[in-house]
Amino acid sequence: RITSQESKSSWEVVDIMLVLDISGSMRAEDFKPNRLEAAKLEALDFVFSREHDRIGLVVFAGESYLQCPLTVDHDVVTNILRQVTIIDEQHDGTAIGMALAMGINRLRDSEVENKVIVLLSDGSNNAGELDPITAARMATDYDITIHTIGIGRNGKVPFPAVDPFTGRKRLIYQEMEIDEETLLTLSDVTSGQYSRTNDREGLSAIFDELDKLERTEVYVTDYSDYKEIYAWFLFPAVALAVSNRFIRQFWFRQRD
Repeated sequence: RITSQESKSSWEVVDIMLVLDISGSMRAEDFKPNRLEAAKLEALDFVFSREHDRIGLVVFAGESYLQCPLTVDHDVVTNILRQVTIIDEQHDGTAIGMALAMGINRLRDSEVENKVIVLLSDGSNNAGELDPITAARMATDYDITIHTIGIGRNGKVPFPAVDPFTGRKRLIYQEMEIDEETLLTLSDVTSGQYSRTNDREGLSAIFDELDKLERTEVYVTDYSDYKEIYAWFLFPAVALAVSNRFIRQFWFRQRD
C-alpha cells in the first residue's frame, strides 16, 4: 500500500549578501590575528546562525569578486569564507561601489521581501568606476537594505613586516582613516544601520545585532510517500515454511 502525507510549515527568511573588504589594509593587527581574520570568524558565526536564509559572498579590493551566489547550503558558504585571503599588492584598492553593485545584481531578482547587503570595510572608496552612493541609490530601486560595518581604529595601527636584516616578523605603524561619512550615508540611504568597532568584542556585538534582522515568513509544503512492503517478506517466509515442512516429512519417512 502506498500512502501520501502532506505537511505544511513556515520559515522566516532573509536573502543576505556578505560584501567583505580584502584589501591590504585588512592585514592590520589592531584586531587579532588581523582585521580580515577577525571579520571572517564573526561572519562564520553569523552564517551558522541564519538557519533558513539564503546567503552569498562578494569580496573586493581594487576589483570585486563573486565568491558564492545566494544559497541555503551554508556549508558551502563557510568553506569558501574560510579560504578568503588578503588580495595581492597588484590588485589592491577599495572599490566599494563596484562591490555593492555586484551584491545588488545578485539580490535584485529575489522574491523575498527582505533583501540585505552586509558591507564590512576599513577604508575609503579609491577604485572602480561606480561611486558607492550611486550604488546605494540603485539598491533602493530594488528594496535592498545596506548595513555597513567600519572595522578598525583611526590613527597609527600596526602592520606586519619582515625585517630585511634578520628575516623576522616585526610591526610597523601606519596612519589609517576610515571613511565613516560614506559608510554612514550608504546605510542611511537604504534605511540600514551603520556600526563602527575598534575591537573584536565590538565586532561580535555588531553581528549579534545583525542576527536580529527582520525576517520574511515563507510557507513550505512537504509531500511524503510511504510504501508498505511487508508482502515482499511474506512470500519468502511462506515458501521457507513449506520447504521446512516438506524436508522434515521426507527426513522422518526416510528414517522410518
